[in-house]
Amino acid sequence: MKETRTIEFKENVTNTFLKTVSAFSNYDGGMIFFGVDEYGAKRHYNG
Repeated sequence: MKETRTIEFKENVTNTFLKTVSAFSNYDGGMIFFGVDEYGAKRHYNG
C-alpha cells in the first residue's frame, strides 16, 4: 500500500498532524494510519 490523496501514513504524531487532519476533513475525507512509515511499513507507535 502507498500514500494517496485519501491515504496518509504517520509514523509519529507531530505538529503537522492537525494540518493533515484538517486537510482530510476539508477534502473528501480519507484514512490516516498511525505507526506506519511513508513506505507503508509497520512501525512501533509511541503516541
